[in-house]
Amino acid sequence: MGGVVTSETLKEVAASPKTKVQYLLVEYSAAQSSAEHHDKLVWTLTSYSWTASFALYGIATEYLKAEYHKTFKILACIFGVALILAAWHFAKQYREIKNSKYNRCKEIESLLGMRQHQATEKIHKKRSQLLYLKEMTILFVFIWVLQFLNVVIEPPQNIFWYAIGGYIYCRFFLYFYPTD
Repeated sequence: MGGVVTSETLKEVAASPKTKVQYLLVEYSAAQSSAEHHDKLVWTLTSYSWTASFALYGIATEYLKAEYHKTFKILACIFGVALILAAWHFAKQYREIKNSKYNRCKEIESLLGMRQHQATEKIHKKRSQLLYLKEMTILFVFIWVLQFLNVVIEPPQNIFWYAIGGYIYCRFFLYFYPTD
């Protein structure tokens, strides 16, 4: 009855129903923690990138008014678009990891007769957060492109606000009156 652990002993312990449930509960807890962590990463990254984009936009439009700042404004526009698109890319990756972890939680729940994540599916509209992130990303890129065009071709002053208003109106119209 010594303390020698063999692969046969491990197989016997792993085969017991009590041990399998314990392993599943540990995995469930780890998957839940990982999903929460990646969800926080999505929103932290998104909020930081949007804040940085707003700050950069403020600098590009308010503090760089002289003609010799044109190059810096163009670079700010390019960097602003790159920042927003990179944040979208990383947020999308973190969101996929989060969803895979939550899916594993759902699998374990079905094996153990639990319903924590399955009950929320009826409440939460699928992909609604992703659509929100996508819309905001498109809006930020659109604003940066308009700023870029404003610097490069110098259109009349009000064209910028008309374009933003037109974009918002179109997105609002398409949201409430979908085409499909």
